[in-house]
Amino acid sequence: MSSDLTNDNIYCYECFSFHSVALEIYYLIKKRDENRTLEIFDERIFPLHRGQVLEEHFMFDPTHKVICRFMLTLFCIKRLDADLAIISLVYVKRLVKCANINICPSNWKRIIFGAILLAIKFGSNVAVCNKDLCKHFEKITVDHM
Repeated sequence: MSSDLTNDNIYCYECFSFHSVALEIYYLIKKRDENRTLEIFDERIFPLHRGQVLEEHFMFDPTHKVICRFMLTLFCIKRLDADLAIISLVYVKRLVKCANINICPSNWKRIIFGAILLAIKFGSNVAVCNKDLCKHFEKITVDHM
């Protein structure tokens, strides 16, 4: 049995990391007792999407696959390593605990986005400017970050 890392092994590690983090966030959403949030994280006020976001979007919890796809999109934009997903999960859990909020359908994207941004800034060799990330999200300004 070889212990060498191959491209296939690295790819499996990255997929497993993203799916595990997305699943953990999914369970944080499912296990919430109520929808406690802060205004700055509310996607009704500060949407990440282009166009109008339907109110039904905020009535249902996102699936594990939707969370994973959102994270993979962000990671592919900046070509980031999967270990930053795990670091961002730590930031998400700290925010939920210290700010006394819950991850819910109206705030999960902005919370994940902020955690990934923080992980990029402190845990990556890639220089990231807020303005560069804003280019990929039409409705986000540097002030909103």
